[in-house]
Amino acid sequence: MPEFTIGGRRVTEQAFMRNLRESAHDAAIDSVQKRLRRVRCPKHGQTPRVKLVGARGSSPKFEIEACCDALMKRATAAVGAG
Repeated sequence: MPEFTIGGRRVTEQAFMRNLRESAHDAAIDSVQKRLRRVRCPKHGQTPRVKLVGARGSSPKFEIEACCDALMKRATAAVGAG
């Protein structure tokens, strides 16, 4: 029977799989936030805001909030470019 460890600590298979899903989820969030950090509104100087939709551990879904259409277009392009 396989053994599962996280950080040197033995865990159940379910805990291991949950941690794996959450790690992938966190990596996706970080990726989106890094891409949007460089995006600014040319008119208002603001950055887009990212809202996570759904439970942690599920497939991450994001909503982007922007001050205007120009920023929304830039943010959408930045996220889609990866």
